[in-house]
Amino acid sequence: MGADKAQSAFSKHDDAEFQKAFEALIKSAYKELFELHGDAAWQLDDDKLIGFFRERQIKRNCEKAAGEHLSNAGKPCWARRSCRTEDFKTESAKESEIDEQKGYSK
Repeated sequence: MGADKAQSAFSKHDDAEFQKAFEALIKSAYKELFELHGDAAWQLDDDKLIGFFRERQIKRNCEKAAGEHLSNAGKPCWARRSCRTEDFKTESAKESEIDEQKGYSK
């Protein structure tokens, strides 16, 4: 998403044109989310969105930590259960505790 596209979108005076341009910016910025959920992504509840973004961050952290090396099974580090659950259990627990303190949990 380039600055030119953003500037163009925010300079639209017609609401319909702005909405169309802004939607394109959002879909481009959150491509993975829209590839996974399609237009239903606009209606996802907070729990689904938080889960999606946490999983995405865990994946990125694990790839970085592992240098993106593949395991013996040919799966990247983030796809292995141990990486997602054990390596980041403490971080996830801290995030959950913060969410509860802020009233985000149900």
